[in-house]
Amino acid sequence: MDITTVLVFFCLASAVITYGLGLYVFSKNSGSAVNRLFLLAMLAASYWAAGEFMIWQSAGYDAVRFWLKVSAFWTFAIVFTFHFILAFTRHPLAEKQNLKYLLVFLYTPAILISLIEIFTESVYTVVQEPGLGYVYTPALDSPVYLAESVLFVLVMVVALYIGFSSWLKQKPGRARQRNFLVSIGIVIIVLSGAMSAFTFPLLGIHIPN
Repeated sequence: MDITTVLVFFCLASAVITYGLGLYVFSKNSGSAVNRLFLLAMLAASYWAAGEFMIWQSAGYDAVRFWLKVSAFWTFAIVFTFHFILAFTRHPLAEKQNLKYLLVFLYTPAILISLIEIFTESVYTVVQEPGLGYVYTPALDSPVYLAESVLFVLVMVVALYIGFSSWLKQKPGRARQRNFLVSIGIVIIVLSGAMSAFTFPLLGIHIPN
C-alpha cells in the first residue's frame, strides 16, 4: 500500500470524524451561535474530505472532473471555520450588525469562486499524471486562481492573528486553555492546508488534500 492510498483513506476518515464531531458539539447546545457555526464548519469539512476521497477513487477523466465540480463548494470549509473563530473569540466582526461585512467580503467571494470552478477551468483543471492517472491541478496562470489564493492566505493570516490575540488576552483558567487549543488547531489547519493547497501543487506534487 503506497502513501497515496493511505492518504485517500485518511480523507474518508476525516469526512466521518468531522461529521460526527460537528453533530456532537451541536447537540451539546443547539441554541449557541458558536456551536452552530462549528457544525457548519465541520459539515463543510466533511463534504470537502468526501469529495477529495471520491476524486482519488475515480479512474477516468470524466469521473475526476465530475467529482471536482461536485466538491467545488470546498471554499465554505474555510469561510465557516473563519466565521466560527470570530464567534468563538467574540470578535466584533461576529456581532449581528456586522454580518453584512462578512457576507460581502467573505461569503460572496467564496460563492463566486465555487461557481467559477463549476462552470470553467479557471481554478483547477484535470490533467493526466504518469503513474497516478488523472489528477486535478491549479490553473496557475489564471487570475481567478491567483485572487482565490491571495484571499484565502489573507483569511488564514487573520485567523491566526485573531486566535492568538484572543488567547494572550485571556486570564489564566479554562477559557484561556480553550483559546490556546483552538489557536493550535488554527495553526495545524493553516500549515497543512497551505502545504496541500499551495506548496505541493506549485512543486508539481499531486497527493490527496
